[in-house]
Amino acid sequence: MSVRYNEWHMEWDVPEYHHEEKDSNWFAAAIVLAGALVAVEFMFNQFVLIALTITATTALFLVAKREPNMMRVEIKKTGIRAGSMFYPFANLDGFAVIDHPNEHKILLESTKAFMPIIVVPVARDIDLDILHDQLAEFLPSKDLREPVGHVLFERLGF
Repeated sequence: MSVRYNEWHMEWDVPEYHHEEKDSNWFAAAIVLAGALVAVEFMFNQFVLIALTITATTALFLVAKREPNMMRVEIKKTGIRAGSMFYPFANLDGFAVIDHPNEHKILLESTKAFMPIIVVPVARDIDLDILHDQLAEFLPSKDLREPVGHVLFERLGF
């Protein structure tokens, strides 16, 4: 991982998300749960839901096996770029720097209603105080919490 920063620019490479290998027990539990759901749906003649459950389970397995790609994160005077997404400071209301035991994150509060909290991964070797100070030049620091869906998927190992 390369980390570079100066007075007004900071950048690093980081995996898109924290990946945990799923063992055969995880997949077996998912199959049992999906099978039970399909059985209940079959009892109620919900064939469209059966197809949806099988499709969703297949998609879940594909996502569970996928390794994260490396992503470049940049903080510039105009905004934050995370991979191919660019978040201008003009479209953000605030930020929080989160220090979890497994990973660091930046939470960005967006002015857009359909994506109120944006989660950006931070490399382990980034000095969080410098990161906080640099973001504080452009945005107010706020007490933000990760979205429930994001936390739920992390707990499930995604």
